[in-house]
Amino acid sequence: MRVCLQALLSEQFVFAASMESSEIGEAVPLDDLDPKIVEAQLAEARAAVASAPAETIEAAEAQAQVEVNQAMAQALGLSA
Repeated sequence: MRVCLQALLSEQFVFAASMESSEIGEAVPLDDLDPKIVEAQLAEARAAVASAPAETIEAAEAQAQVEVNQAMAQALGLSA
């Protein structure tokens, strides 16, 4: 079960961390992110939030994905 998901930004990296099992997170150079994929993932995550039953783990996970993808979009200079 995912407990917490956050995205931290720096000038050159996006770091996403989740408190799931022993998974610590991953830092990704911004040059490795494809803006089209980030936008597509953000749209999918927003759709998942809209379709998930309120106050469920599914809704919380979808919202976390929205927040991570918004942070990546912001780091890339996209309008999120």
